[in-house]
Amino acid sequence: MSQTSKVIKDIATGEAYTQLTSSIEQNDYKSMFEAYALIEAELQEGKTKIEEGIENLPVRNIRDHREKFQKAFDQARVRMLPLWDQIRRQLEKGMQSNGVLEGEVFGAGKKGDSLVKAPDGAVVVLGGAKIEPGKRVKFTIMQEAGKVKFGRVFNLEAQNFYLMVTQETRDRVRAMLASIEEAVDTFQERLQEDPWPELGRLLEDLEAVKSLTAALQTEERRRIFNQITRYRRVLIHQAGTRFMFKYIAEREENEIQQFYQDGQEERSRALSALGLFRRYTYDSVKQEILSGEKPEGYTEIVNQLNEEVDSMDSAMRLLDFESAMDEVHPRAKGYLERMDKFFDALAQKARRVTETLAEKGITDHQEIRLAIETAFTPEALLRELRYTFRSPRDFLSSRKAFLELNRMLKNEEAVTAESTFRPYLNYKVQQAFNSHRQSPG
Repeated sequence: MSQTSKVIKDIATGEAYTQLTSSIEQNDYKSMFEAYALIEAELQEGKTKIEEGIENLPVRNIRDHREKFQKAFDQARVRMLPLWDQIRRQLEKGMQSNGVLEGEVFGAGKKGDSLVKAPDGAVVVLGGAKIEPGKRVKFTIMQEAGKVKFGRVFNLEAQNFYLMVTQETRDRVRAMLASIEEAVDTFQERLQEDPWPELGRLLEDLEAVKSLTAALQTEERRRIFNQITRYRRVLIHQAGTRFMFKYIAEREENEIQQFYQDGQEERSRALSALGLFRRYTYDSVKQEILSGEKPEGYTEIVNQLNEEVDSMDSAMRLLDFESAMDEVHPRAKGYLERMDKFFDALAQKARRVTETLAEKGITDHQEIRLAIETAFTPEALLRELRYTFRSPRDFLSSRKAFLELNRMLKNEEAVTAESTFRPYLNYKVQQAFNSHRQSPG
């Protein structure tokens, strides 16, 4: 066995390397630093002894022997001390990222501070350092003043050892989290018909970040995990809630298709009506009815009736219309407001479901989808409807105000659609209330 192999094998089977292996497994960077420094000293000691032997060889080409030894020593170190060499490379990258340079001290300044040359050739004054010329030293640049730079010696110790070794990992984690944060911030507005592909990709990215943190200390890992959980909660909630409303709307549309399967025209009118569980159908209606003191179309009808006032009868028609509107409009608004509460309750339930999924660390979007479908069965929606309206009469009378309002405003299409939709609506209300009263318990 060559001297090089023997020196490195002794280190590889020694206590320091065993300590290094154990500390890496436990993420104990204090112990890791101690073991790393011990091995570095042992390597330097063993290398120096061999180099001294080379210098005493009775040959002319000492330089060739020295270079050959250096190459063999480096290769053996990488091969036989892989963990130490991995940390060495991580340290070098971390130091490079943090502006740590290395150079040889060549003299002292007027105040006795050591002078060293930076890799770019600039002279650097190391404030407060008294280092023997010829020694190599690591340092950072603190200030530049013309051709002269001022720096300080960089001493590797347990805390900055951790920062240097994990610098690349932490940089990658920060970059990935920044990219994910940007995607999370715009996720809601970018949601398309099918939110699952992008949700799946972002959840996979979060898992990739999580796996990167394995080498970090517990406190830092916990902070990143909290951030990952927060992003996962937002993403799953937004995608899950959007899917929930889409899912229950499509289910209602399919039921309407089956309910009116014998009449295409009736089916189309029923689908155009204000839905029961189709939240999107409420958006434009709410704008027309809830946005002002009076609904859209009211002013035009009142102006027309005013123009026609030329007798007691026409004046009474105007007063009757205004009086009826004062009674019907609040009831129609009341129906829409109660349905708003109904949809808000569904959204709150979706939040509870999605938060549970996020806390469990679910990443499979198929599993998320199934959980939403399971939570929002037809029975669950009918149960929520019972919580919102006391009885079928309460619901139907409240909904009827919407029909009366449209009739008064001469919204013929809305009146026709609502009249066509009424049989399906009665069927669902009977399901919600009558079947509930008849069921055991």
